[in-house]
Amino acid sequence: MFKYIFSLSPSITSILVGIFLQKMSTFMTLPFIAIFLANNTNLSPTKIGIIIGTAPLAGICSSFIGGYLSDKLGRKNILLLTVFTSTLILFSFFLATQIANMEIKIFTFTILCVFSGISSGVYEPVATAFLSDLAPPSLKGVIFQLRYFSLNFGAAIGPMIGLLLNSNGVGISFLYAGFLYIIYFSVFFILMKKNIHSVPTFSGKRHSFKESCSIIVHDKKMLYLILSCILIIFCYNQITTTFPQIMNQEVKNGIEYYSYFLTTNGILVILLQGSLYRVTRKIGLLKSLILGSALLAVGFLSLTINLNSIFILILSVILITSGEILVFPISNELIDTFAPPHMRGAYFGAASFKNLGSVLGPIWGGFLLTHLGSSFLFVSIAIISLIAPFICIAGQKEKGLSKLRV
Repeated sequence: MFKYIFSLSPSITSILVGIFLQKMSTFMTLPFIAIFLANNTNLSPTKIGIIIGTAPLAGICSSFIGGYLSDKLGRKNILLLTVFTSTLILFSFFLATQIANMEIKIFTFTILCVFSGISSGVYEPVATAFLSDLAPPSLKGVIFQLRYFSLNFGAAIGPMIGLLLNSNGVGISFLYAGFLYIIYFSVFFILMKKNIHSVPTFSGKRHSFKESCSIIVHDKKMLYLILSCILIIFCYNQITTTFPQIMNQEVKNGIEYYSYFLTTNGILVILLQGSLYRVTRKIGLLKSLILGSALLAVGFLSLTINLNSIFILILSVILITSGEILVFPISNELIDTFAPPHMRGAYFGAASFKNLGSVLGPIWGGFLLTHLGSSFLFVSIAIISLIAPFICIAGQKEKGLSKLRV
C-alpha cells in the first residue's frame, strides 16, 4: 500500500498531509484544554467535560452543511477557509490562556471549542470528498487507507508533542500548532494554484440545500450505512472511555497496561494496514465489513476472560486493531460508491452523523458498566458489533439500488 505514496499527485499528497496535521494539532491541544481548565478554574470534571464535548457536537452539526457548501462553492475554497479559520482559533486559544478573569476565560474557551469543532467538522468530510474527486478509480481504496493511516499517525504523535510543549503549563502547543497551520495554508494554496487544472469539475445539477437533504434522507443504503457506523463507533468508543476505567478498577497497574494497549494499537495499525488492505481487495467491501466487525466482536469478548493476563490483552488488541483497520476505511469507500460525483461533499458530510456513536458511547457504556458490570458491557458491544454490518447489507437489498460485490 505504501509503495503508492510517491506516485500520488501533489494535490492528493497535500490533502493527506493536511489530514495528518489537523489530527496531530487536535491531539496536541485537546488534552491540554481539559488539564488547563482543571488547573486554572474552579470547574468540576463534569462541566469541563461539557465544554470539551461542545467541539465534537458542533462538528457533527456542521459537517453536512460544510459538505454541501463544498459541492456548491468548490472543495478547494472550503478547505482553504477551514485551514485559515483553524489557524485563527489556535492562536485565539493561546491568547485565552492569558486571560485573568475566570468567567471570561471559561466563556472564551467554550466559544473557541465550538468554533474548533465546526472547523474540524467541516474540514474532515470535505477533505475526504476532495480525495475521492482527485483519486484515480484504481487507487481510491489505497488513498482511503492512507487517509486512515494519516489520521492514526497524527493521533499517535500529537499527545507526545503536546506533552513536551506544555510541560511549562502555558499552553504553548496552541502557538506551535497555529504556526504549523500557517505553513500548511501557504503550501496548500500554492499547490492548488499550480494544479488548478487537475481539480475535477462536475456537470451534474447543483441541488439546493433542501434538495440535497431530501436526496440523502431517501437514500436507504446511505442511511443504513450511517446507522451501522453509529453502532460500530458506539462499540469501539468503549476502548477510550469505559475500558480505561475498567482497567483502573479491576487490574493492578491497570493504567500502565492500558497505555501499553493504546501504544500497541498504534503500532499495529502501521504494521497491519498494508496486509489487511490486500485482504479487502480480494474479498470485497461488504465481506470486509463483516470480517472487521467479527474481529472487533471477538476482541471485545476476549476481554471478558481475564484482564490480568498479558496474553489476553495482547490477543484482544490484535483482534480489535485488525477489526478497526478493516471497518473504518471501508466505510468511506462504501460512501464513495453511494455518492453521485457532484454530491460527494454532502454525502461525506452526512456520514459525519456516524460520530453520534462517540456521543452516545460514553453515556450508555458508563451506564452499563455502573449497573451491570464490565463483562455484560463487553458481551453487549460484541453482539452489537456482529449485528451492525448486516444493517448495511440490508440497505443493499432495497429496490432500485445498485448492489456491491459481496
